[in-house]
Amino acid sequence: MPALSPEFKAALETWPWLKAAYYEIGQKEIPGSRNNPRIVEYLKAGGMPHEPDETPWCASFVGWCLASVSLKHTGKPNARSYSDFGLEVPPRWSDPLWVLRQLGAIVVLSRTGDPSFGHVGFLAGVQPTEDDTSWEVILLGGNQHDSVSFAHFPIERVVAVRWPEDFRSAAPGTSAIDKLKVLASAAPLPDPEVVKRETVALDDDQVVTV
Repeated sequence: MPALSPEFKAALETWPWLKAAYYEIGQKEIPGSRNNPRIVEYLKAGGMPHEPDETPWCASFVGWCLASVSLKHTGKPNARSYSDFGLEVPPRWSDPLWVLRQLGAIVVLSRTGDPSFGHVGFLAGVQPTEDDTSWEVILLGGNQHDSVSFAHFPIERVVAVRWPEDFRSAAPGTSAIDKLKVLASAAPLPDPEVVKRETVALDDDQVVTV
C-alpha cells in the first residue's frame, strides 16, 4: 500500500475509531459456506450474531469500530441507522480545512431507488472526479469490494455526515487541528492499492463505480 498522506496520518492519531477501522483493512469475506470469524464479530455489533459473512455488514463494521473504543453506536445492521446518529455535521466540501477536520466522520450514502437502504463508512478524503466536474468522497469502510478497504463514491450520494456524540469535531487550538492546519495543502489522500477504479457490486448497495 502506498504511503498515507500526512493529513490522514494525523487523523489516525487523533480519532481512535478511525485507527480501529484502519487496522482492519484486508479483512474480507470467504466465498462459500465458510465464514471469516472477524466479519462475524462485526455482525454481532450490528445485532446479527448468527449471520454468515455474506450478510451486508457495512453498518455493523462502523458499529464494531465505535464499540471497540468504547463509543456508542446504533447497534443496527442498516446503513441509514446512522443518518441521525450522534452530531450532525453540515457539509462544506469546497472548504479544504473543513474536510481535514472531518476526516474520520461517519458518512452515510444513498441507494438509488430505495431510500431505506444505503452504505456507510468513515471519511478518508475528498477529491475531484476524473473529468473535474464534481467531487467524490473516499470512504474507509466494510463491505467495500467484500472487504474492509478504501473506496470512492459520488459526492451527490452523501445524505449525512455525522460525528460520535462522545467526540466533537476538532476545534481550532487543539494540537491535532494545529497539525492539520500546517498540512492544509488540500492534497487528496493518495489512492491505496486496495482502491481500483472499476465497476463493483457492494452487497448492501447498488452497482457503483469506485
